[in-house]
Amino acid sequence: MKKYIKINLTFILIIFQFLLVFYIPVNAQVNKSFYPVADSYVRDHYQENNYGNLDYLMIANYTDKIAFSFIMFDLSDLPNDAYINLGTLKLKSKYIGRGLIKYDLLSPNSIGVCKSENITWIETDINWNNKPEFSQETISIDGVYSPDTWGTWKITEVIIPGEKLTIVLKAYHEETGFYSRESDYCPELEIEYLERGFIIIVQIIVAVSAISVIILVSFIYMRRRRSKKK
Repeated sequence: MKKYIKINLTFILIIFQFLLVFYIPVNAQVNKSFYPVADSYVRDHYQENNYGNLDYLMIANYTDKIAFSFIMFDLSDLPNDAYINLGTLKLKSKYIGRGLIKYDLLSPNSIGVCKSENITWIETDINWNNKPEFSQETISIDGVYSPDTWGTWKITEVIIPGEKLTIVLKAYHEETGFYSRESDYCPELEIEYLERGFIIIVQIIVAVSAISVIILVSFIYMRRRRSKKK
């Protein structure tokens, strides 16, 4: 009897070790990159101008100059049942300061990311007058010190699998330019996720294994009780 119990416990441990060591790290987490389907910026002093074909996105906040940048991603390739672990927006700076001037800063230009519900705007048509409305709630903030550096923003909370996503970049002071999708340094949205179907399978295996352990322990307990009565 003891030998039978040891064999079953050993078998259960082998299943768990195989699941944790070999299967979960390789298949559970998926990293996927998405690139903009549209991006442009708008500015208050040239309200009817469109900048959708330029190779950079301007974000500015001066008393005489305001500029917002809009970026749209299509997440239709993201499984609807995906469990999002992390979403990171990545942009490479092209310049810092007025007039495309490149120089380093003693303190960073803080750039905030917001969300817009509008996913129908057109890259070659958007301007200051028809720009989409967007939430003033900041999702994430990062600072950029110098040109040719990558800024990153965590935007996990606004990622919805299977849908398009519009994000808006705003400056808290000064001016920064980032490379657009028309450049060699395209903006990127990197998403880490788990496939929910796989999670359910793991939960079933764990549940079945736990039940098996409970049954074995109960069986051992009952056998011991019977032995004591004899």
